Amino acid sequence: MSGIRSAILICIVVLGAGLAYLSAQRVVEAKPLLPRILHPSRMQGGWLVEFTVIVQGDAFEDGVHMGKTEFGASDGMLLHMTFGQFSDPEHATAKFEKVLGKAVKIVERGKKLDQSGKVVGERAQVVIAGSKPNETMSAVLWTDGRMFREVESKSLPDILELEKEYK
Repeated sequence: MSGIRSAILICIVVLGAGLAYLSAQRVVEAKPLLPRILHPSRMQGGWLVEFTVIVQGDAFEDGVHMGKTEFGASDGMLLHMTFGQFSDPEHATAKFEKVLGKAVKIVERGKKLDQSGKVVGERAQVVIAGSKPNETMSAVLWTDGRMFREVESKSLPDILELEKEYK
């Protein structure tokens, strides 16, 4: 009897692992939005920080199609990015203002500049509520024309490093 139970248990474990693998594959391969690994050319704290895409997906927020990407940093931190391209810069700014309104604290706010120094939108560094009571996280959000992006993590240095990849 214990042999049958063991065989059933093994089948359940294998089936569950297979379904989990297929589910993850569908999410990751649905829309390859970014390369698997980003290799920043900058050093942080004496080591090179690499970002690996863990999972990608999308969702509708207030009727707008938004992308979601979870990154793992080589220093062990997780980062969550939400992004979307709106019909015009005004709608991207409205999303920026809405997210900014939910911040626990606005650390800094200013203009978003492109690599040539031209103003392309707005940028803010904020403190947001975490998923646990009394927990906070850092976030940086910005607009660039019609594009809105927000990166959240417990590591502000990692957020700032990942932000550089989107200039």
